[in-house]
Amino acid sequence: MVMRPIINNIYTLLENLLELLKQTNKESVLSYTYANHSDLMKGQRFLIFFAFKVIAYIKEDIAYLKEICWQILIAIMRRGEFKLAHMEFNEEEKSMLEND
Repeated sequence: MVMRPIINNIYTLLENLLELLKQTNKESVLSYTYANHSDLMKGQRFLIFFAFKVIAYIKEDIAYLKEICWQILIAIMRRGEFKLAHMEFNEEEKSMLEND
């Protein structure tokens, strides 16, 4: 069956990505120096985009990949880029908060 080697390759790639996320999850903002706030926001957007791709693997219901996918999602959520001090609201969200 061709599918098993492909899934094994995906699993290996996900393992490598998980290790990278774990290496920097506690001090990622310090480990990855962003040139400016805009770059930090781009990093946040990429990690969110990547998280949705990982969720797609979970929805595929491939048991072999589920556990590592959940580990990756947890590692993403623990990254420094998502600490409250580094999050920003867009203008519409700011005005909604100010008006409440």
